Amino acid sequence: MKPCYVALAFFLNFLHLCFGQKGLEFPEYDGKDRVHQLNMKNYKSVMKKYDVMVIYYHKPVGEDRMTRKQFEVEELALELLTSPAALTYQLAAQILDGLDDEDIGFGLVDSKKDRAVAKKLGLLEVDSIYIFSDDEIIEYDGALETDTLLEFLYDVIEDPVEIISNDRELKGFHNIEEDIKLMGFFKSHKSPHFIEYDDAAEEYHPFIKFFATFESKIAKKLNLKLNEVDFYEPFMTKPVTIPGKPYMEDDIINFIEQHDRPTLRKLEPHSMYEIWEDDINGQHIVAFAEESDPDGYEFLEILKEVAQENTENPDLSIIWIDPDDFPLMVPYWEKTFRIDLSSPQIGVVDVENADSVWMEMDEDEDMPTAEELDSWIEDVMIGNIDPKNGNDIDDDDVDEDEDDDIDNDDDDNAEEEEEDDDEEEGHVEIDDDDQEEEDYKTWRIPVYSAYVFGIPNVRRIDRWYIEPMLDVPFSPCMAPKGKNQIGQNQALNEDYSLGYNFNRGHLYPVLHTNTVESMLATSTLTNAAPQDPNFNQIVWLANERAVLNDLKPCSKAFVVTGVVPDTDPKKKMNGRVNVAKYYWSAYACKSNNVWIKRGFYGPDNNGNVQNVTIPKLEADLSSFYGSISTITIFP
Repeated sequence: MKPCYVALAFFLNFLHLCFGQKGLEFPEYDGKDRVHQLNMKNYKSVMKKYDVMVIYYHKPVGEDRMTRKQFEVEELALELLTSPAALTYQLAAQILDGLDDEDIGFGLVDSKKDRAVAKKLGLLEVDSIYIFSDDEIIEYDGALETDTLLEFLYDVIEDPVEIISNDRELKGFHNIEEDIKLMGFFKSHKSPHFIEYDDAAEEYHPFIKFFATFESKIAKKLNLKLNEVDFYEPFMTKPVTIPGKPYMEDDIINFIEQHDRPTLRKLEPHSMYEIWEDDINGQHIVAFAEESDPDGYEFLEILKEVAQENTENPDLSIIWIDPDDFPLMVPYWEKTFRIDLSSPQIGVVDVENADSVWMEMDEDEDMPTAEELDSWIEDVMIGNIDPKNGNDIDDDDVDEDEDDDIDNDDDDNAEEEEEDDDEEEGHVEIDDDDQEEEDYKTWRIPVYSAYVFGIPNVRRIDRWYIEPMLDVPFSPCMAPKGKNQIGQNQALNEDYSLGYNFNRGHLYPVLHTNTVESMLATSTLTNAAPQDPNFNQIVWLANERAVLNDLKPCSKAFVVTGVVPDTDPKKKMNGRVNVAKYYWSAYACKSNNVWIKRGFYGPDNNGNVQNVTIPKLEADLSSFYGSISTITIFP
């Protein structure tokens, strides 16, 4: 036994020597405070110092301590700095402090003391990290761990588009299979088509990877034509060419919005919460497999094959979790789901209460075939396997009227969205008191949006919010996702992502905003209605730009935009959301103490926008809405 002890002693000494050498020392927090506490007095000056500003929007310090009512400032600061989240934050700030290329600042905003700062910056979710970079607001939706946060920040400071110039770089591009990625072929950096592509990349950076090449040899190997862009879904061998080249920025964005839920996607530490919140009807199909394990690798290859066969199904999205990426979560998952993660597993999980049903797989037998796995997934899709029932449902037990729940939503209320300004002069209303409530309470789209016009100087954030308070009392006014009960009185993202060819057409467009708060207000689904893509991206966009030019010289300008729904029940999106038959808009512009007013609506029979007087618009709208006797846009 002595040789064993000698070997062990040698090994321990070797470790001591290795970890004592420079270059392999893991950083530890040095105690220096590099994080700014932001308030109304200093937030602008602090943020101007940095190229990138990282802000942690946190709960009030000490909020959960029942026995403590008040602390001195030093004690409050001490508790924050000794919490795991704050130590992660301080260590990240320390490591990035030495970067030469980018100045990255870190700030804290207290959700109670600094609510005014949060409102100015557009911070909505407490205990979230927001990154301000190049006029973009990026919400970090991942694990609050130093290495994960740092990796994400390194991606943020990279260019939105990576250029592929040779075969080695092309090989690296092909090796990326776990992420959504795009590849375009352009003449040069100065090409107007590349500039549009680069602008679209900024909207999704760093969540979606954009690549481009200016080399015809590389483009030939990718079967790309000049100014063409291919969209690659994760784990899919063949890309989809975005139709309609040459593209404007909005063309690329709209295509991505319609295809941003992959058939198979990997749960990553930097985006784990966003992916988990993106459920389909309150459920996830979840597959656990260790890629480094032979059985896990085999199962994953079978899963990829099934996903490739079902890539056209918009209702199917499988989350792959590699337990090696989340070692601390493995005991929790095994206990909660009652499964053994030492071998591959696939099941369907209810995200509300974690009920689940898992495919039976014998550890001693071969992995299921692609056909067997596909058959099991099909049973999940049609409801034969449902976690709410705890096990498989026999075909005879399936309720033929299972879709009645959707039809019974007809008693829901539609909502009106209005963006107010503090000045009473800006108040705009539609007098629709004579309308029967039954005529509009099932639209699930806004009636109108009224706002104070602003000359644009902000970019939009790539996220659509809902308004939980419309469905559940005392809920937040805005949130990125909702629970199962959310959606009774409003459209949801999944309504738009079920293969319907509609854009989320803004009523209050980003083009008419000039503050972060107003920009964020435009990103709610209660400020959008299903709109024909061609009309939205070409005709109505041109009208919004024309209105922008009309209103720039105004000392004050107010705009109201509304929707006339198509009342044909057969044309409802997802069987429950009315689509827009007409979009209409009106403005009042004060110039040289004179009010100028104009109205617009479309599409007409030729697909164009009509430019009309306000009385003419009010009369036409009374006719369009049917049972409304009088409409007054501007009192």
